[in-house]
Amino acid sequence: MYNLETTNNICYFNFRCEKVNHYVAKNLIDKPKKTTVINNTEYYKGLELVCREHYKNKNVRLFVNYTYVIENINDKTMSLIEPVENIQFVLPVAMLKKFKLPYANTNHSVQGLTIDKEYTIFDMNTPYINRQWCWVSLTRTDDLSKITVFEHDDVEVKSLTNARMCQYFNLK
Repeated sequence: MYNLETTNNICYFNFRCEKVNHYVAKNLIDKPKKTTVINNTEYYKGLELVCREHYKNKNVRLFVNYTYVIENINDKTMSLIEPVENIQFVLPVAMLKKFKLPYANTNHSVQGLTIDKEYTIFDMNTPYINRQWCWVSLTRTDDLSKITVFEHDDVEVKSLTNARMCQYFNLK
């Protein structure tokens, strides 16, 4: 992954999204000097976060795949802004588990969207992928020259193939 250059990425697996998100955040994003480190991830004012699961209480409602922007963060609380309606709310930092970094998404979560920037597609050469998945990931742009396909090494593909076979035959 050391040669990854894009900050927009599409993956099949959620675990791959996590790896790509952390790689991009660590190596490709310019961060301000003042950051708050929580669970080995740097958070700072202006960072966008994508909500992973619905949440509702009397004052706050979070929606899956919506983007929220950090207005302020410290060791105990974070202040987020919902940019469309400009709603600001404060949540405990423990709620960060409900969010992910915005640099990699699954194909399912970008279905129907158009990506104007360059992006990389991961997991294309794994046994879980079919034609339809490839089609959806390729058609997120109107310019195919903006796409890079990441080819995984043989060891990883073999491991995923074995896992897929175990799932198919219901083996442990």
